[in-house]
Amino acid sequence: MSGRRAGLSALPTIDVATQTEWPQPLLDALHQISDNPDMTPHDLQRQSYELPHTSHNPSPWTAHLTQAIVDRHRAIHVTPDNLPSLTRRPEQPLGPAE
Repeated sequence: MSGRRAGLSALPTIDVATQTEWPQPLLDALHQISDNPDMTPHDLQRQSYELPHTSHNPSPWTAHLTQAIVDRHRAIHVTPDNLPSLTRRPEQPLGPAE
């Protein structure tokens, strides 16, 4: 299943997982979807928007989803060329230290 199609199927799954007494099979499916390498950070972020503000059921997957979003962003944005700029403090100058 492509990332886009998997992402769309995740949205109703999230809704049901937050309302069922035994959400584990649904959470397992959500893990598989968020682990799909075709899922973009945008796709994963869209899934996070579907999470309710209060529910204990998706908690383990929510942590996994957050890490997947961070990992995807790092994979896109961390390159040898921009790595030094990611490690500097915002108040530090961009040029070499004087």
